[in-house]
This record gives sequence, C-alpha cells and structure tokens, in this order.
Amino acid sequence: MSDVLVVAPIHEDALQLMRDSGLGVTDARGKSPDEVRELLKTHRALLGRAGVKIDDELLAEARNLRVVAVGSVGMDSLDLPYLYSRGLKVFNAAGGNRNAVAELAVGNAIALLRQTHKANTDLHKGIWPAMFDRPPGNELWQKTVGIVGLGDIGSLAARLFSAFETTVIAYDPYVRYVYDASLRPTPMVEMVRTLDELLRRSDLITVHVPLTDETFHMFSAEQFKQMKPTAFFMNYSRGKVVDEPALADALETQQIAGAAIDVFEVEPATDSVLLGLPNCIVTPHIAGVPREAMRRLGMTVAQRIVNELTS
Repeated sequence: MSDVLVVAPIHEDALQLMRDSGLGVTDARGKSPDEVRELLKTHRALLGRAGVKIDDELLAEARNLRVVAVGSVGMDSLDLPYLYSRGLKVFNAAGGNRNAVAELAVGNAIALLRQTHKANTDLHKGIWPAMFDRPPGNELWQKTVGIVGLGDIGSLAARLFSAFETTVIAYDPYVRYVYDASLRPTPMVEMVRTLDELLRRSDLITVHVPLTDETFHMFSAEQFKQMKPTAFFMNYSRGKVVDEPALADALETQQIAGAAIDVFEVEPATDSVLLGLPNCIVTPHIAGVPREAMRRLGMTVAQRIVNELTS
C-alpha cells in the first residue's frame, strides 16, 4: 500500500512536508490518465489541482483511496457528489492565496481608475502627451466598491478597499458562512439584499464566488446593463461566472467604462473575445500564483493530508 499520489504541480516544500511526516509520495506529474488510474489502485490519497478533472472515470478502480485533495482553492474540476458518495475526504487549500488575489483586485482597481495600462502602452509606443491630454483617471478614494462573494478572499478585499475610505457594499446570500465574521457587526461593509442593488450603486465591482450551477453566467448582458456607464468590472473567481461575449459587447459599446479579467471561460484564453479591447486589462490567471501564495497553498493541503493519514 502506498500513500500519496501527486498528479499536479505542487510546491516542493509541500512534498517534503509529507515525506518528513512518514508518508510515501509518488510523483505522477506528467503521467497519462491510464498510468494514473493504475497507480491509484495502491494509493490512499490523491493530490491534484484545479483544472485536473477528478471523477468516477479516474477513480473507478481506486478502492484503497481515502483522500482527494487539491493544492488550490477552486474545486470545480472535482465531481464532488461522486467523491462524497464514495465516502472520501475532500480537501482544498482554502486561504492559501487569499492575500495574493485580494491584492491584485486592489491593484487592478487602481490601474483601471488611473488608466495606467493605457498610459503604459502609449509610452512604450513613444507617445508623451501634453499635460492636459494625459489620461486624467479617477481616485479610488471615496468610491463605492461592490464585492460579490464575501467569503475568505472577498472579506480580505473588503478590508483592503476600506483603507482607501471607500464605501464597501457586498452581496452574498450565504454570508452566514463568511470566515471573517468580524466584518459583519461593523459598518465596514454594508450587505445589500440583491445583486441588482449592488450593480446599480457600485463604481467598481469585484467578483469572488465559486463556480456552481447557481453562479454560471451570473454576469451577462442584463447585469452589465444595470451598471453605471462609469463603472468598472473585475473577475477573480472563475471564467464561466461571466458571459464573455456579453462583457465584450458592454466594453465595446462603452456600456461600462472598463474591466480587469484574470479568468476566462476557456483557458488558455488565446482567442478570447476580450483580447485587444483597450478598456480591458487581461491577465493569464495570475491572481493566486505569487511565490509566497504557491508555497502556502501547497503547505496547507499537504498538512491536511498528513493530519488525515497519520491520525
């Protein structure tokens, strides 16, 4: 019997943590699905990552499996009903990249408001505009920031944005599960009853929700029509939460002022309809991948595996 089968990138310190705890670690990164299925027959834990599909087809013959874990926060690539029906323990690395994602949300909010992405492009082209022709932009100070999803990351984003003396409002029908309960009894964040209200009031909207049947295309043409024409939209959750053609249309027609998108409906997003739009900052799913965050993600999930298999 073997212990942990690793099928996705994970920080080397996390692998060492499991080894130092007495667990046998099999590195199957790069192996074919057939090879992984064969190896799973003798392993007690499987360590993957968001984007690595884990379902009944992969685990059909994994009779000794006790744990399925992902070194990421998102678990939308896991067939959770099937895993739970098997009685498997399912772990993610919740909290590991909260700082990284929340920081990028604030950074891109400032970039959108100040139009630094446009100024950067112009100067690289050798364009130095006259004083009053430079993009004037706007301050973040005293703007209304709407946070959709006030969980672990959204709660931290709320605290960071509040440092700029913004008005922070949030929509989350599951707010009773918020990790950072300290936000609720204070006036730091105003909970709104409906998404529609948040859309109408916000100068800037940042999205931090999991991908579920409920959140699929949560933002489409109808939602963008309700936003202010001066408002900005940002998504750091999952690409399929947003209807990309609808967002592209809202940007092209200047129905909204701009967007910052780090996740896409199809990744790699080399042919997304959002590419090439001057009022859209696009990044290749980098919100949660700073060095510090990658180590925390790995160590978090590795420790959970160690706790389960050595207890």
